[in-house]
Amino acid sequence: MVKTKNVANNIKLRDNPNDVVYTPFRVIRLHLEYIKNDIDENSIIYEPFSGDGRYVRKINKHFPNSTIYETEIQKGSDFFEFNKEIDCIITNPPYSILNKVFDKIIQLKPSYVSLLIGSLNLTNNRIKLMNDNGYYLKSLYQLKIQNWFGNALIVNFSNKIDKNVIDYHHKYFKFKDDDSDE
Repeated sequence: MVKTKNVANNIKLRDNPNDVVYTPFRVIRLHLEYIKNDIDENSIIYEPFSGDGRYVRKINKHFPNSTIYETEIQKGSDFFEFNKEIDCIITNPPYSILNKVFDKIIQLKPSYVSLLIGSLNLTNNRIKLMNDNGYYLKSLYQLKIQNWFGNALIVNFSNKIDKNVIDYHHKYFKFKDDDSDE
């Protein structure tokens, strides 16, 4: 196996992908600071992939009057079995199961979703899926995390707005060798 300092490459090169990688504390602080005005003071916040608890600890500090639920598969509680009523999801989800994560988020019906994901993981199909289920892009924050996953996004969806805050179009083109300017 090729050794590299880049975490994303390490995950990609494994025989059995394991994307259990903890978010740097300064990124968590930035994430929570960025969304603080979007979260009501007494919200029910859910962190579905709590890992070592670092997001939950920071959420408690940023939103002390909120109720916070968490699950962590390595501690015996599974996001895909969680079914409580919630207002908000804040997390850095495992990228290897991101489509399933989006499906479950829609099933839980929070009013606000804030995800830290790689910039290439915010695909047309995922935006369309969220839009088709009444969730629209509220805001995006792009950041570069050196030796981690490259460009990342804090992407926020809400079902309290009726359109994406950015102009979004879903159109596919096929590349052709004979493409001309005619």
